[in-house]
Amino acid sequence: MRSLPSRAWKTERRKRAVAKGRNALDVLDALKLGVLDGSVDQSMLSRLKVASEGLTDTSGDAGLDVVLGEIGLRVAVELAEAGVR
Repeated sequence: MRSLPSRAWKTERRKRAVAKGRNALDVLDALKLGVLDGSVDQSMLSRLKVASEGLTDTSGDAGLDVVLGEIGLRVAVELAEAGVR
């Protein structure tokens, strides 16, 4: 019985991590489209920076953490190319 709250907490932490990853991928897709049509602006870069927050938090799932780390790296590269710190 004691493990139920712990399991629920781990599941919730994983769900939040997946949502953060999906959000970062969505912003990266929007950035890609913006680059293609020349519409990248400061607000898009700000969205990307916000999306990068929390990608390095542990989710409790080692495989998911690796994927989030790769997404975080891609976001960091795009921000660096744009000169955002």
